[in-house]
Amino acid sequence: MGFSIKNGVLVDYEEEDGITDIVIPESVTEIKERVFENCKTLSSVTLPKGITKIPFEAFTGCISLKSITIPNTVTEIECAAFEDCESLSSIVIPEGVTWIGSDAFNNTAWLKAKQKENPLVIVNDILIDGAACSGDIVIPESVTEIKDLVFKKCETLSSVTIPKGITKIPFGIFMGCASLKSVTIPDTVTEIETAAFADCKSLTSIIIPEGVTEIGWNAFNGCSALASIVVPKTVTKIGYDAFYKTPWLKAKQKENSLVIVNEILIDGTACSGDVVIPESVKKIGFCAFADCNTLTSVKIPNGITKIGYSTFIGCTSLTSITIPDGVVEIGPCAFEECASLASITIPKSVKKIGREAFKNTSWLKIKQKENPLVIVNGISLMGQHPAEIL
Repeated sequence: MGFSIKNGVLVDYEEEDGITDIVIPESVTEIKERVFENCKTLSSVTLPKGITKIPFEAFTGCISLKSITIPNTVTEIECAAFEDCESLSSIVIPEGVTWIGSDAFNNTAWLKAKQKENPLVIVNDILIDGAACSGDIVIPESVTEIKDLVFKKCETLSSVTIPKGITKIPFGIFMGCASLKSVTIPDTVTEIETAAFADCKSLTSIIIPEGVTEIGWNAFNGCSALASIVVPKTVTKIGYDAFYKTPWLKAKQKENSLVIVNEILIDGTACSGDVVIPESVKKIGFCAFADCNTLTSVKIPNGITKIGYSTFIGCTSLTSITIPDGVVEIGPCAFEECASLASITIPKSVKKIGREAFKNTSWLKIKQKENPLVIVNGISLMGQHPAEIL
């Protein structure tokens, strides 16, 4: 019962009858994840001065926890550390805390009180929550970091101005903000992360500033009114389905079935027949031709070095593909379920082949009859471990 401590690490805690207030011994310098998860009787906790981090889900579900004393040595509070501590109303967060994970205080009395004071909940210049916001929001210039998912499903939010100094639009920040019509992004931003604007159904246009180099997976997926997107030349990486189900992508497909942005082929799902990818293309996006059932053959340009994850997955009519010398990697599931694919030329330059790259292709079945191991360039395609992905 009580604390289980090994070499200064609190590895476990078991609740004791009648014990509601605990002081963790000063000998503890680290607390493991989920140590106090769902401890229903805890009322107050005093943390030792030696710790620097409150770990992932450390106190999640401690429904009776009312107060916690965090020492000045703490610099990090990880994701969901106090999530669903619904009675937690007294927290003093030291100024030295520079990193707070998403949902760290979700569904706590403390967070609800802060939302009433100001719907933008800011701690040590970190915007940790905006779920209570509505209308037009200007994030203060003092904010230096915005956490993941802070406005997720904030359905009455209509516009947001992001301050200068912010370098990334974080994961899922505006996901499901159905009324969001405009966002002003400063020129200090270099990355738009995964699903940042997913399902923002009222967003009609977006200007991505010069300096942004990466747009993450599903960044604008499901933005059903998004017809105007300005992508600067500085963007060198675009994740799969970044613009899926947008009018902008549909218009681009009508102009050319190969949608190419900054020498990146981001979509070819509207293609049919025999396709020659232009020599100007330097990268082919993940899932670029996924489930393109009318595609029959593809010629890949010489500048390509990698065929990525699920690039041609489900292209059931694809019968042949020419992979140029210079390609060094074929990603996981690259040609999976291309049932008609019988002709593949794999150059000697290929040094890595991902798991299930040719699963359920005619070519693989033929190769298996020749040799069950199916060895290409010294690489066995059978019996690969999931760790070999990418």
